[in-house]
Amino acid sequence: MTHTMRTFRGERDLGPIVSLVGACQAVDQLDRPVRSQQLREELLEPTLGWGRDIGLWQTDGDLMAFATIWVPPPTEIQDVYLWFIVHPSARDGNLVDQIIDWGERRGSDLAGENPTLTVSAGDDDRWQVRVIPRFGFAVERYFLRMRRSLDEPLPYVELPDGYQIRPLVGPEETAAWVDIYNHAFGDHWEHIASTVEERRIEQGRDTYRAHLDLVAVAPDGTFVGFCAGTVARQDNGRLDPWIGLVGTHANHRRKGIARAMIATAFALFRADGFTNVQLSVDADSPTSAGSVYDALGFVVTRRITVYRRPIPRP
Repeated sequence: MTHTMRTFRGERDLGPIVSLVGACQAVDQLDRPVRSQQLREELLEPTLGWGRDIGLWQTDGDLMAFATIWVPPPTEIQDVYLWFIVHPSARDGNLVDQIIDWGERRGSDLAGENPTLTVSAGDDDRWQVRVIPRFGFAVERYFLRMRRSLDEPLPYVELPDGYQIRPLVGPEETAAWVDIYNHAFGDHWEHIASTVEERRIEQGRDTYRAHLDLVAVAPDGTFVGFCAGTVARQDNGRLDPWIGLVGTHANHRRKGIARAMIATAFALFRADGFTNVQLSVDADSPTSAGSVYDALGFVVTRRITVYRRPIPRP
């Protein structure tokens, strides 16, 4: 079967991509509803210094595969992040070979010296977990998806004297938030610095909830931690609450600040009518974040494997 690659045509291609994602998830039995708005943000928004390319493969006018690559700004690590999906009816041929080759070629064009190609797949995505290692990818890292029921008793964590937890006041505090974010995650695996512009885009998205955008404030008024809660609306109408980011300044760790922020978020999510909340964590987090989440009642629901291989230079 011959597959023809073509370029991305913008908004008019979102519908076929959403249909392709849905067809794959139905066969692979993945409980991850399609979210068109997230695809729109990832494919149509400005890239703010990142390199991005999008490829589509079709047969007789039907979309059979979709892939996108992202390359961090030149000042950051030069990994090429590849995400792809292939229609179940097109998985037995050489279409994946074409996608990997495209990712390498375009990634090599966009990245700096000695780039690597990085892909990831959840353990429940059995087809991708089976096919990715065939192309020479090695396991690089694991991330865990965790869930916590809000029907169970909620913890109370007392803050040190003089500290407080409150929502971010508004745009005038965005720069201070970005500073504490970059500091808190500076020692984490493959941290890529955020910017004020990126954060303001996030605050304008439909997932953002101002009352869930929490910060921990020290007695001197400086930010020492953050806990960003979001709510994603899926195409089927389901609302998924998330704790997207949790971090604490290195000088203020081991004081229960992260636990107190998360406990505060629990209460806010419950007050909004939610019965559970999710988050993701690096299995080898340098701050042992996983053990904090375990102690707060989170349980692992999914493991995501990150695979990597070098991109050969011509």
